[in-house]
Amino acid sequence: MLAARNAAHFGAPAASYETWEYADSAATALDQLDVWLAGVRGLGDAGLRVPVGAKDAFPEMPMADLVLHIHRELIHHLSEVCLLRDLYLHTKPGTSRERLMTAKTTHLDPEELHHNPAFTQGVITPAARMLHVGGQLGTDSAGNLLDGIEAQTAQAMRNVLTVLAAAGTGPEHVAKLNIYLVNGVDAQVGYAASRSVWGNHRTAITVVSTAGHARPGALVEIDAVAIIPE
Repeated sequence: MLAARNAAHFGAPAASYETWEYADSAATALDQLDVWLAGVRGLGDAGLRVPVGAKDAFPEMPMADLVLHIHRELIHHLSEVCLLRDLYLHTKPGTSRERLMTAKTTHLDPEELHHNPAFTQGVITPAARMLHVGGQLGTDSAGNLLDGIEAQTAQAMRNVLTVLAAAGTGPEHVAKLNIYLVNGVDAQVGYAASRSVWGNHRTAITVVSTAGHARPGALVEIDAVAIIPE
């Protein structure tokens, strides 16, 4: 329609609303819009000052004013399209949550660095809502601290998983784990205990040795950053 209204500006054959061939697909419509935009860019200052001519709802106006008007209309209608798309995805019969959960992390393991099966050297996250899991200790649901590094690490990992699940995400969507171990504990025992709960979900991991934690008797604390897939 835009090209039909302003064909004279582009040296194109005369067209009308009745004879213009409307796009039969979104891709074709975008191609037509590209042609129109290319024509507008080629007008220059003088061309943009030429009145378009009164017709229907359009008043007599310079092409530059019409371009601004069309821009506002495009933004308005594109926002409506986005809303309809989201509504369609959430109401279409047979659409499952798994279908909507499209956001995924990407592991980065440069060849120049050592490859470790337990963790990845980096994680690329897509644009998505993020969950920051606060430091979890090896405490049960009553707040009682378990005994020993093995029991505390396994429980701390279970607590991290609980927070992830409450947010609608899981270990496969975790971008970073930070593990804080008190000096003197057997780190290998802690690693084995965390792996038994966490499984084979590789992610970026930082392990820090600390003098102690705020809660007396706590031997390990674990926090995490994860994406929440939509």
